[in-house]
Amino acid sequence: MNNGYAIIIAGALIALAVLVTFRWHISTLSGGPSPPGNSIYRLDRWTGTVTKCDDQWVPANGVGAIKLDCSPR
Repeated sequence: MNNGYAIIIAGALIALAVLVTFRWHISTLSGGPSPPGNSIYRLDRWTGTVTKCDDQWVPANGVGAIKLDCSPR
């Protein structure tokens, strides 16, 4: 009987991880004011809200990665 509970708990944890992992979707639109010419938007799939990320691109760790401010305004 304990194996049944373990399987149910493991399935619930996996489902929760999938929900959190695929909560946000990042999208770019060409022609924006950002230096590379793109505007970046973040879609929250749980609430349906769309947030425009900050246009100030900051290099992170000097390896070509960027850090964006996507906090709600």
